[in-house]
Amino acid sequence: MTQIRAFEYWPWPPLGRIAKFHYIDVGPEPDTNLNAPMPDMHSWFVWDEKSSSLLYVDYDKDMKWKDTWYVKQKLGYGLAEWRDDNIIEKQSISTKIFGNRNKIVFQDKYPIWWGDVCEIGKQYENKPKSDFFACSPPQMLSGTQSFVYQEKLDTWSNKFGTTYKDVVTLIYQQAWGSKIGGAKYWMAKGVGPVAVQWISTVKEASGNKIYITNRMDAKYKMENGFAKDIQT
Repeated sequence: MTQIRAFEYWPWPPLGRIAKFHYIDVGPEPDTNLNAPMPDMHSWFVWDEKSSSLLYVDYDKDMKWKDTWYVKQKLGYGLAEWRDDNIIEKQSISTKIFGNRNKIVFQDKYPIWWGDVCEIGKQYENKPKSDFFACSPPQMLSGTQSFVYQEKLDTWSNKFGTTYKDVVTLIYQQAWGSKIGGAKYWMAKGVGPVAVQWISTVKEASGNKIYITNRMDAKYKMENGFAKDIQT
């Protein structure tokens, strides 16, 4: 039985530094069944003093902000994603009142869980629930987070020729009502998600259909900066 500590495979840049991942489509994996080219994207990780959290911030190819995860490492629990913010593109009465930033805060006992000490190959699950009045706009959400740290590799090399030591593959799926989606990450110890492949489940007339994209490898670098200096 092989076990890992999940937080060791996530980026934890020191205060004043930002871990930056520029993801680029490098082609299909054997399980890819959605062969459309994937646009570049950027993910930045930075420590936020205000919330005492690791921020996982996504931008599109043009560096337009998409979403921000707030993650804490809780003693005896592990990685807790306690807040998600994302942009609402479609205008409505709600956006006129609350703005275009969708802020989802989860109940303290029911965050999105990413594991603590985890066994390779074992599936884990939890049931995140939102805190109605802490959200903006107020909303009650409940879902299912399922994940498995599938495989542990001594080394793994990306398409750009960079080799990382001690890499685990993480597959997760989140279900929020009828919406089901997730990803497969290649996560290098002490570095973070060095590659990603998106996975979505679509309900069709013939049943649920799983779509898996091309793999996207990251060009990784660490640079100076603070959470207050970037759009989060």
